[in-house]
Amino acid sequence: MTEEKLFYKYQSLEIVKDENGKDRQYTIENLSNNQLYFQHPKGYNDPYDSMIRYYRERTEEASINKLMKERGFSKNEAIEIIEDYIREGIIKRDGDLLITECHGRDDFPLPLTCCFSKESGNILMWSHYANYHKGVCLCFKAKLIEGYPHLTINSKAARLYPIFYEKTPPSPINFNNQNEEMDKFSAFLSTKSKHWEYEQEHRMFLTEKDTIENLNKFEKEELEGVILGIRINSIDASQIYETINEHYLKKGVNVNFYVEEVDLGQYKVQPKKIDIKTHIIKIVEKEKLHNEIKRRKRINSDISTLYVGSQESWFININPTFRRCTQM
Repeated sequence: MTEEKLFYKYQSLEIVKDENGKDRQYTIENLSNNQLYFQHPKGYNDPYDSMIRYYRERTEEASINKLMKERGFSKNEAIEIIEDYIREGIIKRDGDLLITECHGRDDFPLPLTCCFSKESGNILMWSHYANYHKGVCLCFKAKLIEGYPHLTINSKAARLYPIFYEKTPPSPINFNNQNEEMDKFSAFLSTKSKHWEYEQEHRMFLTEKDTIENLNKFEKEELEGVILGIRINSIDASQIYETINEHYLKKGVNVNFYVEEVDLGQYKVQPKKIDIKTHIIKIVEKEKLHNEIKRRKRINSDISTLYVGSQESWFININPTFRRCTQM
């Protein structure tokens, strides 16, 4: 028997406009097409994430020649530019070598990534990535191959790599020896600040040879279940059920349904297995009750406003002095 391990992907069900102004509900679309979105690291919400720090080493003579050849400077102008950079701290001199420290993402062919979490009950993750508990959390069954978790993407096994959380970023890469520095390069893709440790993140990486698209197919059988957020509305819950029923259950693929449940003894939420149809009926009844309470409050507020308004009219009518003042 192949050993399996669950990984979780928190998703919002918000309707947003695409670049053409069309309303889109991407989570529903992606579930319908059993696909996952892989993004370029430049789209991350953490500006330090996958930011590659590197340095270049050149002799002073090579640096001068480069400025003369590529920029058209005279030798004296090139020397002066280099000295200015040294004074400003942009370039450091180490004997006959000039060292330039840089950071960025454009000088390296970074892979597209898809992010998962080891935990399904993290309150912050539900808030940050599932629209304040109004969304869902998708549960995926990863197969352990040689001890490492893998999901099937585009019919191929794709490994999930753990993210490590540190107080400081990895040491810079020597740009002149990229092949020798590949271990350091990988470290930048899998190291984040300690501030993000609560995410317990794992990532899949797809290089250009694996894909050129952001949307990539997962195996339907690897979707173990869907956890509904505690604040999900009946419309979104119904859409989730209809999508899973149409594209998975009717195709013979079993997918379980859960609801996020509050643990009153600690600051944690846990998934509880449910009958999705029964749960949707409960949500509808709860919404009806909530709307009725709001309706009654509104009626009471209107009655109170009418009462205060009638009292004021009565006071103005019987008090000529007040009436004259309000007309001045």
